[in-house]
Amino acid sequence: MASYTAQQLNGAGTPTEVLSGQKTFTLTNPLNGSAYFTVETVRNATGSYANKPTNALGTYATFVGIDIDTLITSSYISSVVVPSGNSSYKFTPPTIISGNNVTAQTATSMTDSTVNFNTLGVKIGDLVTDTVNGDTANVTAITSDTELAISANIFSVALETYSITTTITAGSSMLRATGGITLTTS
Repeated sequence: MASYTAQQLNGAGTPTEVLSGQKTFTLTNPLNGSAYFTVETVRNATGSYANKPTNALGTYATFVGIDIDTLITSSYISSVVVPSGNSSYKFTPPTIISGNNVTAQTATSMTDSTVNFNTLGVKIGDLVTDTVNGDTANVTAITSDTELAISANIFSVALETYSITTTITAGSSMLRATGGITLTTS
């Protein structure tokens, strides 16, 4: 959980924390009117998004106090109109793979002989979830096309199902807001 002040979010904004799994953005707008909240991928040195991650792709859901029709997204930017008072919405980065079975495991690795993790675009930091018990770990290394090193022992037996979701790295996007908005993520 992180909290951001109006001063941090104003102007150029502030870098994101790691966004892994579902995140709730809770916004407080002290104005009597609307303001805006934006998450934008950091641009490269020439001001474009060439070779930058598509951090705004994902699922937006559970809008509370925010009109979903005000959400505008592209691959690199999401922005929403924030009414006066408290409001929130949830964002989940895209799932890379879901429903497969682990074919072998150790305390610090998992193998799925039916996939190629490199071809799928799995990267260090991505979130692995044991969908049987809900335990999670992060990818610490891609040791082969079919094996990942992971940060915790989350699989008790082979053939447990799992999913892997993209993790948005810290600092790869900027959080910005107008009108004195404050933000808490959880």
